[in-house]
Amino acid sequence: MAMCYRGIWPMTRKITIAGKQMEPNALYAWALGSMTRALFFYGQAVSEKKNKILCAISAYYSLFHLTMAIGLLCPSLIPDKDLKDINERLEGGLTDPSSHLSHKKMKAWMNIFIQKGLPKDLLHALETAEMIRSFVNYGPRTKWEGGDIIINTCKTTPETLDRLVDKLPELIEHFITWGCKNGENNGIWVESALSRAEFPANFYKEWSTPKVVNIWHKFRKKLIKKARSIVYKK
Repeated sequence: MAMCYRGIWPMTRKITIAGKQMEPNALYAWALGSMTRALFFYGQAVSEKKNKILCAISAYYSLFHLTMAIGLLCPSLIPDKDLKDINERLEGGLTDPSSHLSHKKMKAWMNIFIQKGLPKDLLHALETAEMIRSFVNYGPRTKWEGGDIIINTCKTTPETLDRLVDKLPELIEHFITWGCKNGENNGIWVESALSRAEFPANFYKEWSTPKVVNIWHKFRKKLIKKARSIVYKK
């Protein structure tokens, strides 16, 4: 029987990083959740390439949650108005503000990140993934044309999704690299979130397949290695 999983993240308010006692900001907990979801959806997209609908949804949410994670881990990079709104919704750390961060907002954040050096390919990938997700969620569209009902399945193709998913590992690694180079405290919090994104594995074991969890773990380890090579080289 599947259990309802509720746990306490195994950490204290102060974290030892590179021999230093550091205290994360109030957004750190929600950034951890977003980072974990981003990597889980990556695993789902890769493992379900033949199931195009599930793959499309997962590919989009991988990029969506990664954008949110980087923004929350690097708050100096997001607009003051957004940061003020997030802080007001935190209620002293008791409320998760991420439910108020819209799809439109994540595209706006990514546009800002691109102005600060993030590769433009990431915005194109996010927009393509959102278009495909919308197509598989709400398509095919139908309409009357003369006396006939026309079904439009021509907005995109499975091959477009395949190309996106094939490029997803590279895109995510570029995003993590950029976050480590541009984030607070020389990117330490991005590396820390990757390193501590282990906790929800029990949830995914209940709701997903061993294949997805395995992909999630392997890719996460690769990203941790990349992040540490940047953060601790400084």
